[in-house]
Amino acid sequence: MKHFPFFPNPANRNIYIKNSNLIGNSSFTIYNVDGKIMDQKNEIELIDDYLTVDISNLQNGIYILQLHNNGKLFIGKVLILK
Repeated sequence: MKHFPFFPNPANRNIYIKNSNLIGNSSFTIYNVDGKIMDQKNEIELIDDYLTVDISNLQNGIYILQLHNNGKLFIGKVLILK
């Protein structure tokens, strides 16, 4: 399990994940602090410099970001403030 670079944090509309060490397709899950899945995207093709994740539908709070790529698990924590 590794951490991955993303910004901004705190965030309010989008999260941008740097695509420097990621290869091929990925899946992305956002959990609330209770472990409930709040958003999930599968088969994300990483072709740009940054992966953009829309978080505009999420309420204020702390969320756990989980990215699966090439058999590896990456974790991050983000604060959403609107």
